[in-house]
Amino acid sequence: MALIYGNYRSDYFFKLRHHWEPWVNRQVNDAFSDDFVNKRQIEIRNVFTKSSLTEAGIDLNELKGCIDFGGDLGQFIPDAIKPPLVVYEPTGTRRGLRPSVVGCEKLSELVSKVDLGLNCYVLEHIDEPRHVVTEMVGLVNSGKFIHIEVPLDGFNTSKFHRTGLYFRYLRTILRFRLIWIPIDLISGIWRTCLGSIPWFGIVKQSEHINYFETNSLRHLCESLGLEILYVSAEDRQYSVGRVKQGRVSITVKT
Repeated sequence: MALIYGNYRSDYFFKLRHHWEPWVNRQVNDAFSDDFVNKRQIEIRNVFTKSSLTEAGIDLNELKGCIDFGGDLGQFIPDAIKPPLVVYEPTGTRRGLRPSVVGCEKLSELVSKVDLGLNCYVLEHIDEPRHVVTEMVGLVNSGKFIHIEVPLDGFNTSKFHRTGLYFRYLRTILRFRLIWIPIDLISGIWRTCLGSIPWFGIVKQSEHINYFETNSLRHLCESLGLEILYVSAEDRQYSVGRVKQGRVSITVKT
């Protein structure tokens, strides 16, 4: 995790990704961290989270304590929740945390449990989502709540993409950046519009290594014995900057 996300969204991260994906601009890279530039994007996300929690029958004013897994600077923790308010970032919390929010790099540093655990747009990045949700259960008071949000950016592939010939094809075009980039762009547009990768396209995970939809998200929570309180409708139009990724949320009781 530290190797992958130690410089996440940094200038180095942006420079390297922009080199291979020129359509990824600063607006996408800094979509949530800058309150002034991206205030509307942050508001849209916060409204969705608060609405989902309310639909689950949760009174935010009654909650004491929240831990947000991968919660950036704490800007996504609902205002009504009483402290302690914690952002857990195993690769290191950044400067500029919101007032009343503390950073945590090791779960062993936490001295008390909380009433709400948030995990929004994180599970798609990690290799053991079930383990992470299990960790969250251990940090939330019994009978309290966990809220999860994930993108809806899964896609279909073809039989050709599973062959050794395709692997050799990728290795060949990767040597020529000016050929790779347009094929990658076409693949992304095709994927966004049709939900699949063309046979000549590039099957690539820029950041996401897991893909969810409503049923798989429900199964994950039910398999851990969690009580499902609310599942949002699938929002296929949600975008981060110019990148359409969709979203769905689930709120459960421990």
